[in-house]
Amino acid sequence: MFGTREVRVVTSCKCCGAGTLVVQGTVHDSVDGTPLSAMSVYFDGKVVARTQDTGEFKAQVNSKTNRKLTIRVVDRNANYADAVRVNDIPEGFGGPFNVKFRMVKRSKPITFNPTEGIKVDLLDRATVKIEANSVTDSKGKPYTGIVSLQLTNIDVSLPENDDILPGQFLTADGEQLVSDLVFEPVIVGENGEQLTARAEVRVRAGMLLWTLDVTNGGWVEAKVERVNRRRRQIQLTEDYLTNLMSGNWYNIDKIPGAPRCYFKARVQYQNPAEANYPASFQPSVVAFTPNNERLRLYHAPTSDLENTCFEVRCLDFDPSNTTNVLTGLISLTSYETVDVGGATIPVVNKLEPKPLSNYIPPIQAAHSSVAYAVLPTNEQVFINFISADDFSRPFYATKSICEASNPAQPAFHFLKPELPSYIAAPDGTPMCTARILLKDSYMFIDALNNISSLPSITATSVWNSGTGDFYHTDSVTIELSPDGQSAFACITYPCSATTAPSTVYLDIDIPWIDNTNGSTTSTVAHPAFYCWGPCNGTLCPVREQPRTGSTFEGAFEAPALAAGTSGPEWYEGENHNGCDDWNTGDPAAYTFWCRSGYRGKPETSKFVE
Repeated sequence: MFGTREVRVVTSCKCCGAGTLVVQGTVHDSVDGTPLSAMSVYFDGKVVARTQDTGEFKAQVNSKTNRKLTIRVVDRNANYADAVRVNDIPEGFGGPFNVKFRMVKRSKPITFNPTEGIKVDLLDRATVKIEANSVTDSKGKPYTGIVSLQLTNIDVSLPENDDILPGQFLTADGEQLVSDLVFEPVIVGENGEQLTARAEVRVRAGMLLWTLDVTNGGWVEAKVERVNRRRRQIQLTEDYLTNLMSGNWYNIDKIPGAPRCYFKARVQYQNPAEANYPASFQPSVVAFTPNNERLRLYHAPTSDLENTCFEVRCLDFDPSNTTNVLTGLISLTSYETVDVGGATIPVVNKLEPKPLSNYIPPIQAAHSSVAYAVLPTNEQVFINFISADDFSRPFYATKSICEASNPAQPAFHFLKPELPSYIAAPDGTPMCTARILLKDSYMFIDALNNISSLPSITATSVWNSGTGDFYHTDSVTIELSPDGQSAFACITYPCSATTAPSTVYLDIDIPWIDNTNGSTTSTVAHPAFYCWGPCNGTLCPVREQPRTGSTFEGAFEAPALAAGTSGPEWYEGENHNGCDDWNTGDPAAYTFWCRSGYRGKPETSKFVE
């Protein structure tokens, strides 16, 4: 009845240099999804990459000390507002980090005479009034020419805008925020020069004005002066005087007044033996106030759920007014890696909340008291945020009591599926061949010609036949085309069936070099080149999630081939003769874009611009 299964779990990764991290991603228009090229990607105040025609980029950054990765994307043509994203790096993470940017196109400019000023309404939540004679140039001198103003705003009440909002909704010291509106002013003169303006910003009562710190993605309270009000005037709004800085993101926000409370998450493993395997877990929490304000609660990944309690907010509960509570959704994501034929693959799972009926009676009673309900997607649980320290609620008012709670006391339980276990392809599995093109994006062929031997590419194919999960690996040396203008490789994979397609994951063995002396171990050694391409497979990372330990540069799902297919890009069988006879311009089954990793300066050679 019982058997054994072997799953090799990755506990470390050598795909990156010590203290470094490969970041790759895409940049698109937030409305129509158009790929955006020539966008500058910043990390730690420096340009580390520029996007290609496909909107893709890849760079290597220093990640020695910080578990948060803050990346900013800037449009040099100023058509789009700066995009700033903060990503938590799971513990034990070592592979390429994937991030997706959706950039917001700036609003249409309006012009005004600075001697008269201008007033602009932002949705129904704020008003910006630039005072007359308050516009100054970079030297602080009054500017009298015609001024162009763009006020780009993002409606934070729409869930679909969550991934375009800049930064994280936290203060610089970690306090959570309740946002009302985010906007960016761009103020320029007749010759395109950046200007500053003194403005009165009117917001709803209780709200503050914040500016974004692009170095860490947190919000800092803006320097403002309160506008005097007449005594006894009913205060429905707040008026702040501030110097509007062109190109800065501003946030109309407040720190929620509700008391802090805490919850613990526990994981039930489908395979109990996997409880000892390395894994990181990250909750996602969204709460709503009685006024339907949306509170985003950020939490970093942790590998120690047993000793971690996550902070949220709980209103003081009054049984006579049961509507005066925060409500919201909680989910939990796991990050793991497994080994398939020597290749590292990520396993990212949205865990399933335990049904209420499956809890033991004491915990079931605590959850029932706050209307615990698993949503139909089986990924989120709906809950009322009500706390108590007597174990009658799943939220604790005191952090130390939460941390000391045991498995028989209230917590949110999630079910983690068993890690996949892949078996080597059986003898006699039909094989096919695919041609892989490595396209020269920038000095890639020069980089190949400058290394001692051409690198290899490994194709790891996985598929499910209905009787189990299988894999096959094929490693070949990259070749140069006869005309020397391109590089390619012919890889074999198990032929796809209509009901059992093969997904092929591609890993390029990119050597590290030091252009100053040829060393591969010096402190300024860097990848000889970078390659990136689409990753179309079930094991590819989901949007915004890291490939924890993964070394794949791309992946594709192979189509089912007609009998006798012999090119020009797909071949039935393992015969490479037709595939190897290739020249620039011939079609390929899959295309990488590659470029040199060296730009001529040893101190910046680790980065791709």
